[in-house]
Amino acid sequence: MQHFLLLLIGSIVLLGPLSAQDEVAFDLRPLDVLLQEAERNSPVLQFEKIDAELLYSDLRLLKKEWANYIAVSASYQVGNVQFIDNLSSGSTPDVRTVTRENVFAVAGVSVRIPLSDFLTKNERRRQLELRLDQERFDLHHKEFELRELVIRQYNDLQRALRILEIRDRDLRFHELATETAERYFREGSMGLDEYTSTFNKSNEAEIRLAEAQLDAQLLYLLLKELVGAEIKA
Repeated sequence: MQHFLLLLIGSIVLLGPLSAQDEVAFDLRPLDVLLQEAERNSPVLQFEKIDAELLYSDLRLLKKEWANYIAVSASYQVGNVQFIDNLSSGSTPDVRTVTRENVFAVAGVSVRIPLSDFLTKNERRRQLELRLDQERFDLHHKEFELRELVIRQYNDLQRALRILEIRDRDLRFHELATETAERYFREGSMGLDEYTSTFNKSNEAEIRLAEAQLDAQLLYLLLKELVGAEIKA
């Protein structure tokens, strides 16, 4: 067995260092960029921003509430009126038709302030201000939670990709060991038990690589979904 390991190590030295396959290793976009993407694309944060804007709009409307208590009215009318004048001068009657044009213009301003609205306005404004502050704090809290989750998943994915590279190198090492062991076995330089053990270790390395690939793929999809954009560089 020691003779086989020495021969295997010599073969690896001749071949040079093993590098990860292209589909195993890839670069991620910078963390700061992904954090900005996640905040911009998060539907939860967008919903919170809309709620805050609605409260701010209600507060502005409350400040303009005085306009509801003032009413301005005006009217303008033009009409023609005809009437007959029967004038008597001595014994001869004088009948005349007279047309007159009348113009009527009316304007006015009325003010009505409900006492309940007047007395509770300050309190209603204070409630809206507190609700707006609460909404802003909630928005900041959700932004913090989102950033924390992106950072955690980013680091988890980086760790998974590193493990994936290691598993890939490990499998390629065992594949080379299996090829060498098969040649020695055919030449009669290795027993069946040693060859079987080498072959089983290669299978175990392949299983570990498949598990690492699934873990990395899951973490990649989760982070991509969380960010709402491509995360590869």
